[in-house]
Amino acid sequence: MGERDTPIAWVTLTTCRTLADADLVAAQLRAAQIPAFIPDESLVLNVGWNVNTYGYVRVKVHSQDYAAARELLNLEEK
Repeated sequence: MGERDTPIAWVTLTTCRTLADADLVAAQLRAAQIPAFIPDESLVLNVGWNVNTYGYVRVKVHSQDYAAARELLNLEEK
């Protein structure tokens, strides 16, 4: 199995209070050539009338990009 055949593991980089905040984080990552994914996007869009229904929006990155993404966004370990 080659490197291209290895499945990509998505890991949660951070959580945001709003979809707009998550979109901003994802855009910053993508601008730095780090793929980003917002798995909660559809859910938040469908319950947008009640912002407290879900509570947060996750931003995920590939596991191999996790350290670079944290450094780019200057995130501190929790």
